[in-house]
Parts: sequence; structure tokens; C-alpha cells
Amino acid sequence: MLFFRKLCAYFEHSKNVCNALIQKGYNARNLDCKCTEQERKDVLQWLKDTPGAIICNVDILTTGFDEPSVKNIIVNRSTTSLPLWLQMTGRGGRLYPGKPFFNIIDLGKDY
Repeated sequence: MLFFRKLCAYFEHSKNVCNALIQKGYNARNLDCKCTEQERKDVLQWLKDTPGAIICNVDILTTGFDEPSVKNIIVNRSTTSLPLWLQMTGRGGRLYPGKPFFNIIDLGKDY
């Protein structure tokens, strides 16, 4: 399974990135703190069930999120916090059958 996560800088940024991806034909959804609990559950289930899924989010999937099949992390924001950087990128580092590595694409010019 191939999953992507995009961590964006702010709400409008996330929505704009998501809409641009959709216009280019990618299977993307947006997730932020303005979503209801049910919307969040639905999007996370969709992520689990959808090959090539892309979730654009703002600090929702940064810490405490665990989906070990995630293979690609796209960080689309900058941070000077090493612990935050490790939390954001570490989401892809979980062991999973058939996943020998994961990718980090850093658009925020961090570490």
C-alpha cells in the first residue's frame, strides 16, 4: 500500500494544496482541527483503505498517529524544532510487512 501525508503550514495552505492535487488527478483529502470527529474517522479509514491516498493536514497527524503502512511523508512547512521534525517524519518509520524503507520529501527546507 502506498500512502502519502502532507503536513502543511496553515488551514488555507492545506486546503489549497489538497485542491491542487485533486485538480491534477490525485486522490487527496484534507484534514484539520475544524473537521468533526466523524469526518476524522472517515478520512483515516479512507487512508487505510485507499491505495495512493494523500492526506493534507495541519498538525493533526503530527503526533500520536500510527498507521504503519505509510511509506511517504511530505513535509510542506518549516520548523526549527527537532522534536517536532522527528514526530512528523517518524510517522513513516513504523515496521510493516513489505515496507523495507520510507521516503521523506522536505518542502520546508528543514534538517
